[in-house]
Amino acid sequence: MTDPKPGLLSRWQQRLTKVKEEQEEERLAQEQAAEEQAAKEQALAREAEEAADEEVSSEETEASSEEEAEALPDPDAIEEGGSFAAFLKEGVDPTKKRDALRALWSQPQYNITDGMAEYALDYSDQPKLSAQVAKEVATQVFRHLDKALEEERRREALAKAEQESGEGEENQPELPGADGEQGHLDPEVEQDDPTQQS
Repeated sequence: MTDPKPGLLSRWQQRLTKVKEEQEEERLAQEQAAEEQAAKEQALAREAEEAADEEVSSEETEASSEEEAEALPDPDAIEEGGSFAAFLKEGVDPTKKRDALRALWSQPQYNITDGMAEYALDYSDQPKLSAQVAKEVATQVFRHLDKALEEERRREALAKAEQESGEGEENQPELPGADGEQGHLDPEVEQDDPTQQS
């Protein structure tokens, strides 16, 4: 009850199935290629429409900017506090924009000096100072430092003098006093008091 040639029919069936699968794959590939082609055509059509719209809008903006450029007033004729906004719009000729900004910044409300004109001075061409003037400038600049240095030197000299006077007291010869106490010889006292020299 089994088929005497099972191999022949099964091979035929496998070949028939394989051919049908190949045909289906080919049909799907063609459909996909057609869809891709249609998408490309639509994208190109959209780009062409956008380019046409951009051309129209750019022509309109050029025409409007030309009209505005012709309608722009003379920047020097604008009164103090007037608006320069028309010159700052997109599409305005750069030379007109520059002229308008120059006129704006030369108006009196922007031309106020604050009295601190250090930035207005020309420091690039400084005269050479003589030795005497340079010394005076240096003493004025460093006077606080010189005072501090002088004060420090004076303190050191006083400390040294006190130290020497302390050592000097230890080295002075001791003389017996009237009460039998020993005292120090003070030459200043001896010179100042003439009554004791008798």
